[in-house]
Amino acid sequence: GGSKADAAALWYVLLGKVGLLCNLYKGELGGVNNNYYKFFRNDFEIEKNRRTAMKNGAALISKKRFHLAAAFLIMGRDI
Repeated sequence: GGSKADAAALWYVLLGKVGLLCNLYKGELGGVNNNYYKFFRNDFEIEKNRRTAMKNGAALISKKRFHLAAAFLIMGRDI
């Protein structure tokens, strides 16, 4: 399962195209209320946001959503 944006998230993060990823999520169900849209718009220079990214990345691993988990962990700088 998952959305088109979920499937592309890792690649957009690796390419440094997080703004484009936000636009993909914005175009999906929920628009600007989409939780992933809100998440990827965060400033990851802020330690709190990096910790949140790492926590959510670990949760996604437990759900076997590995590509999306990798995108979260990269945003959290936990490679």
